[in-house]
Parts: sequence; structure tokens; C-alpha cells
Amino acid sequence: MMSANKIYDLVVIGGGPGGGSCAYYAAKNGAKVCLVERRKILGVPLSCAEGISKSGLESCFQPRPNWIATNVSGAHLHAPSGIKITIHHPDAGYILERKIMERDIVGLSALAGAEIMTQTTAIDFIYNGKTFEGIIAVHRNKRIELCAKYVALACGTDNRLLNKLGLNPYIPPDDMIVSAEYVVGGIPVDEGYPEFFLGNEIAPGGYAWVFPKGNGLANVGIGVGFERLNGKLAVDFLNKFIHEHYRTRYEIIERITGVVPVCGPLKHLVHKNVMLIGDAGRVCDPFSGGGIANALLSGKLAGEAVAKALSGEDLKIYENNFFALKGRELEVHRIARKILITLSDKELNELGAIVDELYGGKTFSAIDSIEFLKEIFLKHPRILLLARKLIPALFK
Repeated sequence: MMSANKIYDLVVIGGGPGGGSCAYYAAKNGAKVCLVERRKILGVPLSCAEGISKSGLESCFQPRPNWIATNVSGAHLHAPSGIKITIHHPDAGYILERKIMERDIVGLSALAGAEIMTQTTAIDFIYNGKTFEGIIAVHRNKRIELCAKYVALACGTDNRLLNKLGLNPYIPPDDMIVSAEYVVGGIPVDEGYPEFFLGNEIAPGGYAWVFPKGNGLANVGIGVGFERLNGKLAVDFLNKFIHEHYRTRYEIIERITGVVPVCGPLKHLVHKNVMLIGDAGRVCDPFSGGGIANALLSGKLAGEAVAKALSGEDLKIYENNFFALKGRELEVHRIARKILITLSDKELNELGAIVDELYGGKTFSAIDSIEFLKEIFLKHPRILLLARKLIPALFK
């Protein structure tokens, strides 16, 4: 718990992967940290498909065995025609037990010296006209003030605090994916091989997925472009997908819905002395919609930046380092998604044939996503025409 009248070096708003990572790395490097989280229990409700690359996790944390539901050894890609393309990649990544991982990372933050306040909702900033001096929050129905030299905003896509910063958090409708997911027991899966389904009938503007979790469970979900819903809900597409693909008896264990911003990162991740972490900075992958890896990385870099700023360095080292590592990749992925969602099912089938020719049935120790997109797009005449804006980014 917070000590009365204590001034922190950093207050972190949000106890998800990005907030926990930020609190841990700041505290580990000597900063006085307080992490606030509005939920009573960390890790719930589950809000993602739980997939992550091996490098995405291990560049920030050495995973504990109980964080891993299954190891990913490759993937099955399904074209609209039904053709299945299998890619083998023994060290691809993990399907996580995110609830456990999220709580453990916050626990590691506490071990490093951070103070943790659950049931605490940040409602505003303390602003002196020049900089932000902390936050105003409600903790168990009591209004409190937490003073800090720096603030990290890691509360997902909640725009209220971004508005308080004077930023424009608006996300264009064509840059939003509406998702629905079930944790399902009883469907047949290929353990170690997540499945991805493309098609304008299945998931217009997005894709469907099946992520095996072991012990008879799988995360089965769908993401649909907001402008492609046409009066339906994402869960309507999900129910149709499951009904058409799995005729066996199954049980729904959990139900999850959400919105994923796929607009690419905000231009700046530092606003005065406030840092934007994870989805608050819109740093999730625009192509896949995956957010855990970039949330962990942005949190790590932000936490390290606070420690350096306390020694006199510019806090903007955070956004500079993040964009140096991820800027080009995210821009390529953003434009690639814009191209992909314009394709007809016939063109998606042609794209699938190219992927099958280049990668199908083969085993890889590593796959560079930019090289992957470059090879595929340059082999399809119409995509090459659409990709004119993408070409400079691909060949930087």
C-alpha cells in the first residue's frame, strides 16, 4: 500500500503486460514506483488470443513454465478455398496462460520494490500548467492524489486519460478490428500449430483463429473490420465460423469481446512527462492485431527510460528507442493490412498459392515478417500495383 504523502518517481496506470513490464524495469533500475490497477484481480478478464513469438517474450522476460500453455511449432493457414498451408517453425513462440503471466509480472515488480494498488481508477492528472505532477485516482471509493515525476499510461484503449492529455485518441473506423473469442473445450486441434482462416465470408477485414492451449482447450476467435460488420456483431461471425468448421460437440468455457486498434502507433509516445505504453500508444501490430509483445517491449523501454531520465537524460529516449526497434516494421505491417483487406477471395486464394509455393511444408528456424511480405507481394501483379506505397518501406 501507498505511504501517506509519498512522492514517487513513476506512477504506472494499468497492470496489464505493458504496465507490469514498465513498473518492473523502472523499479529494477532504482526508481520509486507505484502501479495502480482498477481491477480487483489482476489478469482477468482475459482480453486476447494469448499468442506471442518466442523473441517477443524472451526479449523482455524469461518465461516461467506456468506462463506457457503450449509451445508453437508452426502454423496452418487456410485460404478461402479451403486449401491448407502448413509452415513448420519449431521455435516460433508460445500460446500463453496470460492471466498467470500478467499477475506474475506485477509480482516481479513488487519484488523489485514497486508498490501495487488494485481497485484504483485513475481519473485525471495533477497538472501545474507546465508538467504533470502525478494523478488523481479513486481507491476503494476514496479520492486520492499520487504525486510523481513521471507517469506511464498503460490502460489499453480507454481514451479518457488521452483526452485529459489534450491528445486526439480518435481511431478511424477502418482502423478498428472488432473481435470475439471463446475458450472452447472439445474441438479437434493440432497441438503446437495455431490455425488462421482468411476469407471475406468468414471474417471480412480480418481473420479467424484457433489457438490450441492443451488439455482439450483452444482459443477460438474472430476479428472483423468495424466497417465490414454490416449491422452484425463479431460474435455472429464467430458462431457461424464454429458451426461450419466444427461439427463435433464442444463447450464454451469463457466468452471474450474487444476492440483492437490497427492504425499503427501514435506519432509521439511521450507527452511532456507522460509516456504511452502498449495499446494506449496504439503500438499493437497492425497486421496481426497482436499486442502482448509490443506492450511488453514498450513497457520495458519506458521503465528503463525513467531510470535514465532520473539521471538527467531526456525521457524521449523511450520513444526514440521504440521506433528505432519497431517503427519500420509497424509501418510496413500497417500498409500491408490496408492492401490485404482490399483483396477478393479469388485474390486471397492466389496469395495462398504463393505462400504455399514459398513456404508450404518447409521448416524454418526464423521468419522475418518484412522479407515474408516482400516475397509474397512482389509475386502477385495486382498486389504489386497496390503496394506502390509499401515499396519504399519494404526496401529501406
